[in-house]
Amino acid sequence: MNTTAQIKQTSKPISQFKKSVQQMAQEPLEILKTAQSQVSGKEVGSSVDEIGVPQANEGTTSQQTEQRKTDVAISDNRNLESLQNEMREIRRQKLFNSLLARIQGGEDVPVEEFQELSHEQRDVLKAQLEAYKKRSAQQSIQKPLVEPSTKRGRGLAGFGKRKTMAEKQQTRVEMPLPPSG
Repeated sequence: MNTTAQIKQTSKPISQFKKSVQQMAQEPLEILKTAQSQVSGKEVGSSVDEIGVPQANEGTTSQQTEQRKTDVAISDNRNLESLQNEMREIRRQKLFNSLLARIQGGEDVPVEEFQELSHEQRDVLKAQLEAYKKRSAQQSIQKPLVEPSTKRGRGLAGFGKRKTMAEKQQTRVEMPLPPSG
């Protein structure tokens, strides 16, 4: 089958997804910066002046934002790793299913060449391959030779009827007649 081609096709969107996740991890608050101006219609700089946040707290808020950025980056990396693991498992399962279908279709598949499969999956494929070989060997042994059927002979016209009449006459038994009285 085209398993390597399918894997290459799915890896392109994965790499694009990976880049976008990394970019979002680097700039998690960029969306929030523009959201305030979009919602209220005011500029961001004027709203900060109206709120009147004291200058002393700006240091702690920057530390908090840095902490949030690192927390978000860590959680994004964890999510990215879990998604990559899930995609590896999906690819492995698709490969397993395609190999299983090929084995059941009668194809001899070298299972040991597929190192990306887990040990258990390779054992299952080996067992399926052996079972298929045994079934095909038993089917070839159990198939009896088919004898061609012959047509029933027509015989001579009327010959069979004459023969049966002659047999009836030979086995004919006379029945005693009751007294007529």
